[in-house]
Amino acid sequence: MNSHYSRPFFTLLSLFAMSAVSAFEAAPDTPITEDTPITEIISPQQAESAYHKVEGVQLTGRDYEFYVETAFAGHTIHTLPLLRDRIQEITIVGAALSQFARQNQHALDEAHGQLMLRADSVIDIIARPIQSVTHLVGQAAENLDQTFTAPFNAPPNAEQSPYRLRGQGSLDAAFTRHKRNIASQWGLDVYSHNPEVQEFLNAVAHQRSAGAISAGLPSGGLSRVEKSKLEDQAIEREIKSSLRNLNMDQLYLSNHSKLTAMGLPSAIRDRFLQHPLYSPSYQTRIIYYLKAIPDLHNITAFFFAALQANNLSDARAVLEQARQLAYYHHHHAQLRLLSLTDGQLQAISTDNALIVFSRGDIFHWDQDTADMLAAISQRAEEAGFHSVQIVASGRFTVRARAELARQQFTIFETFGL
Repeated sequence: MNSHYSRPFFTLLSLFAMSAVSAFEAAPDTPITEDTPITEIISPQQAESAYHKVEGVQLTGRDYEFYVETAFAGHTIHTLPLLRDRIQEITIVGAALSQFARQNQHALDEAHGQLMLRADSVIDIIARPIQSVTHLVGQAAENLDQTFTAPFNAPPNAEQSPYRLRGQGSLDAAFTRHKRNIASQWGLDVYSHNPEVQEFLNAVAHQRSAGAISAGLPSGGLSRVEKSKLEDQAIEREIKSSLRNLNMDQLYLSNHSKLTAMGLPSAIRDRFLQHPLYSPSYQTRIIYYLKAIPDLHNITAFFFAALQANNLSDARAVLEQARQLAYYHHHHAQLRLLSLTDGQLQAISTDNALIVFSRGDIFHWDQDTADMLAAISQRAEEAGFHSVQIVASGRFTVRARAELARQQFTIFETFGL
């Protein structure tokens, strides 16, 4: 419910938020305990499948950290969005190897043998976000059959696009075309940071390049985790077409052109396109979703925020926010202006609401939350917004939800899930 607030109300709201510290210090809000069932945090499908099992979870700040067992090893995965991505990859590659066992033993030996023999350097990466892509490349370069031809932070080159320098297996046109088609057929990301995905795609692409054109074709419907409502079907079809049909240089030029048309300053555009944490597919998805919001002013604020990413969890959160912006614009109220305030992405709608897009898996009532609300309240009071809305992909605890409701904030939690 949107509320119309007066300036006196916002003044009282700010004072309340700033004085709330003593209350939660006396009785801290504990989101999870050792006895919290895993299915209260994630769905049963996310908790366990034929190819994985989530064995434990702990909280770090506002993000969950999951310990996941697969057929090969145990892994740590940071944040819910990356957990969903990793489970999707684990499920698809596992199903593919099972199919290969039935249809093509030679291809199975190549794909499964590589994954098993290099468990110490490759398999342990499948189910966890890469904290440093440069570290990933350094660790994997000697083992991945030239999966990466250069570190992701290689300097730009006038003769080649940054995407080509970042590398994606052999530069042979037929091989990379096969690889893009295989990724599209299996629902995988051809530019995934995940070395196990890269090895699977390389193994099947080698088979097709050798003449086995039908090698590795899915034999039935793909098993998928729950799809986010944020994924617009029309936009996703365009993205899938671009990732399948455009080679690296063409994709780079396409994204470069779209960012230029959006009015992004060249320095910010080039830093984003060369950023080591945003794969070509991440960049393509972000661009397509932002392009779907017409007349959105100060789009530069979004990319300023994107450039602050320090790890893959941050980069994945930026992609989530691009989808949230588009979904909010088309399903709630039109957005007219973006801003980056105190490190938070905020938007102003055409009906003069302030919308704060907050990152995190779980929001509990603590000093950080109270400080955040105080800052938001102050800005809303000074600018005269008629309402304040909090959009989050994560959940709020019962206590945090009650405090926000008492202060008449509008909350959109698990937004798009």
